[in-house]
Amino acid sequence: MLIVITGPAGSGKSTVSRELAKRLDKSACIDVDRVKDFIVNTFIYGKAPEGVWQWKLLGKNIGLLAKNYLESGLETIIEGYISRDAWMEVYKYVKPDYEFLLLPTRNVTINRDLARVENERMGEEIVATHHEHFSTEPIFDRFIKIDSSDEEVDITVQKILDRIF
Repeated sequence: MLIVITGPAGSGKSTVSRELAKRLDKSACIDVDRVKDFIVNTFIYGKAPEGVWQWKLLGKNIGLLAKNYLESGLETIIEGYISRDAWMEVYKYVKPDYEFLLLPTRNVTINRDLARVENERMGEEIVATHHEHFSTEPIFDRFIKIDSSDEEVDITVQKILDRIF
């Protein structure tokens, strides 16, 4: 089974994904940010040709990792934020069984970002932009949306488990 968990900064993607992985018998969790960090000389987030190429390469690598884990018999979770172009590359290699969008309110995501260690904060403007992206980008229309604003991690994880089992 392949599960995707995405959402804006501060939505709880990493925390929920790690906890979900612990509750599955045999699992692998692909952290998009870690794969993104394979590109050593700064990942390009914009629409410049080099940035588009990097997003597509990231999607291909995530898709291939997920395919390998699935073929090895592991329940696999892809966790993180990637561009639409990257998702299209992922889908060339694997088809998710479940796609979840964690989407707490804008203010909650901003406050969660503020609670992070200073060097890990993204800043209010970027967090607000991410929230807007996840609220309006058509690719996420098919995702199962979970408002994790006022929920403990265990409750969000249980909602996901209830949907997949």
